[in-house]
Amino acid sequence: MAMLVTKLKPMQLIPGEMVAKKGTVGHEMYFITEGILDVYIGDDDDFPKVSLRVGSYFGEPAILASKPVKRSASIEARVFSQLESLSKQDFLAVADLFPATMKMLAEVQTLSGDGNEEKQKQEEKKMQVKRI
Repeated sequence: MAMLVTKLKPMQLIPGEMVAKKGTVGHEMYFITEGILDVYIGDDDDFPKVSLRVGSYFGEPAILASKPVKRSASIEARVFSQLESLSKQDFLAVADLFPATMKMLAEVQTLSGDGNEEKQKQEEKKMQVKRI
C-alpha cells in the first residue's frame, strides 16, 4: 500500500469538469480527497444517478481488468474537487513486486465480473457438469 501511495497523482477539477466519459477506455482509477462528483449513467442524463464524496473511489475496473475496459458512466465535478489518480501502468509496476496480492485481486475481479463473459460461461458449464 505504501508503494501505491507514492504513485498517486493529484488532480484538481473545477465545477462542470469531466474526469471520465462513458464509453471511453479507462487507464486509471481515482480517489476523491475533496469535493463532490456526480455520476451520469445514461448518454443523455440531465440529472446524476448518484454523487460521490470524500473517501469514495471509482474506475478500479480500468486497472484491475486484464483487457481494456470502457467507462460505464460519466463523472463530473459538481464543485471544486481534488482527486488522486492511479494509472494502470503504475499499479501493475507495483503489483509485479507483490505477485500474491495480484493473484488475490485477480480472483476478486473474476468473482465480481471483469467483463470476461466467456470465462464466466466456461465456469458455469463446469459447475453444471459437476452437478450432473
